[in-house]
Amino acid sequence: MRMKIKLLFLLPLFAIASCASPEAENVEIDESVESVEENATDEEVSETCHLIDHPDIDLTLKSMDDYAEMNWEAHRASYTEDGTVHLNTLDPEKLVKIDDSIENYKAQRENGVWSEFFWTERNADRVILDYPGLAPEAWVFVWANWNGVLAESGDTITAAVHIANRMSSEGLIRYHYVNIDRAPIVTVLSKK
Repeated sequence: MRMKIKLLFLLPLFAIASCASPEAENVEIDESVESVEENATDEEVSETCHLIDHPDIDLTLKSMDDYAEMNWEAHRASYTEDGTVHLNTLDPEKLVKIDDSIENYKAQRENGVWSEFFWTERNADRVILDYPGLAPEAWVFVWANWNGVLAESGDTITAAVHIANRMSSEGLIRYHYVNIDRAPIVTVLSKK
C-alpha cells in the first residue's frame, strides 16, 4: 500500500521531469525515426510543459465544482464523448464511462447518506508528457480534500484526493483518474 501511495506522489514529478528543456527543443530530430513530433504543429512542440494557469486547469476545477453542486449537464460537458472515470484503480476492466459514472453519482446523492460534497485545499497544475516517439499529452493534476456532509448528523468527513485528468486535444477530459483515501469514509460509515 505504501508503495502505491509513493508512486501516486512520484507520478507528477516524473511528468515534470519528462518535459523537454528549452535546449532539447532546439535539437535536430533524427529524420530516420518516424515520430509523431514530425506531424506536430510548431505551437504543440513549443508549448510550455508545466503550467499552473491554463484553460485545462480551469475546466478541471469547474468540472469538480459541477460534481459537488450536482450540475450534471455541465459536469458531462467537461468530458469527451468517450470519457472514462477510473476510481482508485488503473485496471482497464474497472473503468466506468462518464455517463454511467454520472448515474452512479446521482444515485449516491439522491439515495445516499450525503447531503452535500465540497472541495477544500485544491492545488492544480498542468504538464505535458513528452515521451520520445509519442504524441505530447496534456495532463492536469489536482491535489485536494473531498468533503462529504452526512445527511443524518451534519458531520463533515474529509478525505485526501488526487485527480489526474488526461486532456484531449479539444481541451476536454478524456481519462479521469481519481485516487481517494477511503479510510475516513469507511470508518464513519461502518459505525452506522
